Amino acid sequence: FHHYINPNRHIPAVVVRVHGIDDEAVEGKPYFADIAQEFLSFVEGATLVIHNAPFDMRFIEHELAWCNEDSIAAMPVIDTLKMAREKFKGQKNNLDSLCRRYDISCEHRQLHGALLDAKLLADVYVAMNREVRRGH
Repeated sequence: FHHYINPNRHIPAVVVRVHGIDDEAVEGKPYFADIAQEFLSFVEGATLVIHNAPFDMRFIEHELAWCNEDSIAAMPVIDTLKMAREKFKGQKNNLDSLCRRYDISCEHRQLHGALLDAKLLADVYVAMNREVRRGH
């Protein structure tokens, strides 16, 4: 599931530097309310795998509440940052660090993009769970 969303406000330069998405890129794109039902249908019955889940869930919950949609707060969520912090105490556990640790190439990643980050996180999650099953 992927959509560019018009946030209906100016995108600050600091955010543009992280994601490469500026006001012009989202001009004419749907608002969250326009795709909220499609999103809810997509995640229905799923377990969400999110790196730093509280951060992303706050945004999602805020948007759902703003457009009077059902909350997803009760959905099962796996927080890969929490998993990494438990496994690699005292180490950097951002997505780039985990990719390096598990030998997952992210050299083509210049900016944080939802699709690429989701793919990298899926690879990291599989690698982390492979270790768990082996007892590492």
